[in-house]
Amino acid sequence: MVAIFLHYIFLVVFCIMLGEGVLILKTVVYVFDTSSVAIDILILAYGFPTVIISATMCATNLRGYGDETFCWLSSEGGVIWAFIGPVIVIMVINVIILVYVIMTMLRTRAMRDQSHFKRATSAMWALLVLSGLLGTTWVVGVLTLIDDSVYLQYVFVAVNSSQGLFILCFQCLGQEQVREALRNLWRRHTSFCGAN
Repeated sequence: MVAIFLHYIFLVVFCIMLGEGVLILKTVVYVFDTSSVAIDILILAYGFPTVIISATMCATNLRGYGDETFCWLSSEGGVIWAFIGPVIVIMVINVIILVYVIMTMLRTRAMRDQSHFKRATSAMWALLVLSGLLGTTWVVGVLTLIDDSVYLQYVFVAVNSSQGLFILCFQCLGQEQVREALRNLWRRHTSFCGAN
């Protein structure tokens, strides 16, 4: 049951990262479109893994979903591909979205008027921010299946562990609205504490 739950949760996380990529792409392509697709993305993000896991469970009769020593998908019999396959597809789509967004950003009039160094810096910054957000750090995780190097596994753990920190810094604290809300909260807190 733990292996099934982990399989489901990880696939949901990847589907949400794909949804985030679609939202970023929608924002770049359709700048003035105010319609929301968030509900559709969430339904797909929670529904698609259910279909994958149900099919896997039926096809394998739960063989390959862990044993006495581990609670994850077995590489014997190919059950692990019920996770790796969708993850690779999602990563490829997100890398395509990432490249498209950066190329679109670099083609804007404001960026064309900048120096080559400024454009390169902006592109690298966008790559850094979006790669953590879109889950492309898991490319290193897939590479650990090909090359079982301990160093590669350390790199995978390091970049994947920092994904939450990237999201916090760039998607939360990097947003002016969030910083303004935090400043207002701090002012209210200090004025309330000062009054007492």
